Amino acid sequence: MQYKKVPQYILAFLAGIGAFALTLRFELLLVQTSSMEPTIPKATIILVDKTAPYKKGDVITFKIKDSLVTHRLIQTKTTENNRFLTTKGDANNYIDKIPLTSKDVLGRVIFTFPYLGYAVMCLIHPLFLLLFFYIPVGHYFGKMSKKFVNQIRN
Repeated sequence: MQYKKVPQYILAFLAGIGAFALTLRFELLLVQTSSMEPTIPKATIILVDKTAPYKKGDVITFKIKDSLVTHRLIQTKTTENNRFLTTKGDANNYIDKIPLTSKDVLGRVIFTFPYLGYAVMCLIHPLFLLLFFYIPVGHYFGKMSKKFVNQIRN
């Protein structure tokens, strides 16, 4: 068999298209509370499938005002025009009192990365960015500027 080498820019383009398509279907989110423990601990990164069907017992992510909440779907009621959902956090002793419809649902949680959120929070912390990004970048540009100025003087 003979093989023809595929140019790398075509592979990069296809990978970019694939990554873009994945962002349309999936979303990575950081869990900031412990309402779903022990199933989903605080600081877990969750993968939400926006197109996956969900049923009673699934963990779903839904929108309330300007925030996202991830809780277990415990009951559904279907009427002529809509589907009403009842949810509850695994660690909560009460059901959520907020009326939800299927329009409020972002998607179903399909995978979790427990405690990975702590590493992500560390990486975006201002002190970490200052010490390991801004200062080194500033130092590099300072050295390059000095080198440029010295070349102009000579």
